[in-house]
Amino acid sequence: MVDMYTISVIATGLTTLAYLAYSLLIKLIIVKFNLKTFITLQIDYYSIGTYNERNKNIIHEALSWLISEQTKNYDKGLYVLNIFNNINNKNIKAIPHSNILPMNNHEIDITYKDVNFKIKYKIPENSNNTSIKNNGPCNYNVQYKPFDNEKPSIYLSMQESNICVKDVTTLLNDITLEYLEFIKNYNGYYKYENNQAHWMQIHKLTSCRELDSIALKEKNEKLLQKEIETFINNKLFYEKIGIPYRRGILLFGKPGTGKTNLINTISSYLLRDIYHLNIKMIKDDYELNALFNSVHLNQISTRRYRCSI
Repeated sequence: MVDMYTISVIATGLTTLAYLAYSLLIKLIIVKFNLKTFITLQIDYYSIGTYNERNKNIIHEALSWLISEQTKNYDKGLYVLNIFNNINNKNIKAIPHSNILPMNNHEIDITYKDVNFKIKYKIPENSNNTSIKNNGPCNYNVQYKPFDNEKPSIYLSMQESNICVKDVTTLLNDITLEYLEFIKNYNGYYKYENNQAHWMQIHKLTSCRELDSIALKEKNEKLLQKEIETFINNKLFYEKIGIPYRRGILLFGKPGTGKTNLINTISSYLLRDIYHLNIKMIKDDYELNALFNSVHLNQISTRRYRCSI
């Protein structure tokens, strides 16, 4: 009788151990499988420029916009409302632009083009460091001064068996292009001026004018329009011959003759921001190069020179 009881206890114990071992094995297999198919990208709030300056990362900004648009429809979760006040907007009744984003370390799900993502905002562990090691071919260290209030990075994770990192970056590029189109329609176009090595938004360009609204001789008006249209339609030509895709126009004349007005009209015609470079505000070549490299693509850059003879 004792032997049968002992055998039963041993059998029950072995069965329990076998079940626990089986459950543990299944969990290990699942974890291992997830690690193989789980992709996580860290999108930092700032990007490092060529001259070690820290600029706002447009991909982080675009992804935050997409997250905000989708979280507005959620009925659960922990979120924070970020307000972006426009100091140039004098209308006190205007509603400021805002984002509704998940609180730090709070994970949510979003979808873009039928692809599901897991999103989490988190302060990077290396935020207190004063250098970031570049993973590119040059393998250099970028030195910068950390901010007192470090901004959280976005950790984007996904588990799709048929998607690789390249596909994720393609989706991020698509989100960024969609966001850029949105802010053009929402915010309009602006004029920027330099303050040492940084660009500052001065005011919104409200006029929507055609080239024929400028008091130019008919010959010069047609020549200017042809020059602009030729430049716009021949981007591939610049790439084929290996020269930068840009065009310079020299305007000269006494104050009040319409140079600035013409630049504003070209900006309106091409739907581009204006970056006005004040040479007097630049201390050295370092700041000059940093300014040129921080101008976004498809913009108009102006420089004013005054001389006396």
